[in-house]
Amino acid sequence: MRTTTRSAVLFLAAAGTATTLALSSAAGASAANQALMVNGVAGGTALPDLVMANVLGGMFGSYQRHNIPWPEQVRPITGLSSLTLGQSIDQGLTNLDAAIGSSLLQLGAGEHVTVVGLSAGALVVDEELRRLAVDPNAPDKSLLTFVV
Repeated sequence: MRTTTRSAVLFLAAAGTATTLALSSAAGASAANQALMVNGVAGGTALPDLVMANVLGGMFGSYQRHNIPWPEQVRPITGLSSLTLGQSIDQGLTNLDAAIGSSLLQLGAGEHVTVVGLSAGALVVDEELRRLAVDPNAPDKSLLTFVV
């Protein structure tokens, strides 16, 4: 009986500590580094926040994370009426470019945007890198980091 009571008290104490940490972490999220993540070919499903928070061993756990949608289609693999990979990448590039612009406007001093391309999503990120390399109005390189 005493062991059961002690275990229950330890469980409640741990749960209270975890809740306090979660609330204190959430409170400081109004201005933070941004992580923009482009999923691979997964049938058009958005990356859940829990998955994004744990990418690269939790590297982006304290960042504001955003899934960047794109068609994630590769005709004929994803269906005969699907978009080609090139068409999907073009739409993803448009979405990623807009998300980068929006995220840069939200940064505070010393913060940056990290763009992460997972699996086939890396192809979208590669195209964005190519686009930025020749854009005379590209954002300051110190504000952006890319991971593919």
